[in-house]
Amino acid sequence: MMATSLKPGLMQTRCLLYMIQNCGDLLTSIITESRQRRWREFVETTNLTHSSRKAWKTIRILGNDCTKAQPVPQVTTDQVAHRLLVNSQGNPNHHPPRANLPKADAAISEETSHFTRPFSMDDLRNATKDMKNNKAAGLDDILCEQIKHFGPLALQWLLDMLNQSLNTNRIPKIWRKSRVIALLKPGKDPSIPKNYRPISLLCHTYKLFERLILNRTAPLVDELLIPEQAGFRPGKSCTGQLLNLTQYIEDGYEKGLITGAVFVDLSAAYDTVNHRILTKKLFQITKDVRLTELIQNLLSNRRFFVDLNGNRSRWRRQKNGLPQGSVLAPILFNIYTND
Repeated sequence: MMATSLKPGLMQTRCLLYMIQNCGDLLTSIITESRQRRWREFVETTNLTHSSRKAWKTIRILGNDCTKAQPVPQVTTDQVAHRLLVNSQGNPNHHPPRANLPKADAAISEETSHFTRPFSMDDLRNATKDMKNNKAAGLDDILCEQIKHFGPLALQWLLDMLNQSLNTNRIPKIWRKSRVIALLKPGKDPSIPKNYRPISLLCHTYKLFERLILNRTAPLVDELLIPEQAGFRPGKSCTGQLLNLTQYIEDGYEKGLITGAVFVDLSAAYDTVNHRILTKKLFQITKDVRLTELIQNLLSNRRFFVDLNGNRSRWRRQKNGLPQGSVLAPILFNIYTND
């Protein structure tokens, strides 16, 4: 009785296993065909002369050998954090005085100040559109994609908070904190702290606040920068600089002259920016006390910790330098080096 009762069950089990195997083979073939079709579409639609970002991203992915053993860090997080502070010290024998800013006229209203007037909802929406996706979150764990999908009430609350920070020149404490990811530079010795590239993760709400300020200051500052400055400026690039250099050499060659060139590589350029000198130059170029005090407040009392393979350093205070990943850092660096 037991043998005859198990026989139908065994047949059902075999049939079920056969169906699962066939379904698995069918699913594998469908996935393979889908991947081949997507690859053909990618190759046919990729245009290196128009936009090479997608192509180079794929090349980097294909060229990344995941089976290759990664070097084990031979430094501590505190050593890397100390190295970042050493980079920001600059010249220890040079102590520039504080910038003597004139007192803001109390009679000047918020509406008459172009840079520090309240932000509108259109300003916020335009700045939100310019935010880049697929970026790691800061210490507040808020992503750009979340901000872009805020509803009307959340956007209004965010706008009120940003205007409050603008009017009172006071920002949330978490905006002054950053998490620095230390990545070993390719082909470098893992036992030397300076061979690690710092990637600073800032709060995206703070970067949104910076972008709102940038949208107002960039047009004026760009007009006042020297024409030789091509970095971090719209419509200018390294290609233009090479063209100017080769044209200058050819003009000298036609006149029988010999042209000499000096190339300077700035090491840890952002880290060496002195806040006192930057404050003075910022006021000289903008002539706006409230904007200068606002930027000065954004750069002061900043703290960070270094994260290396899951290990954290202790908190450090950043007295000089511009935050890596800051939206305002490029234009502030241009102001700093404009003379």
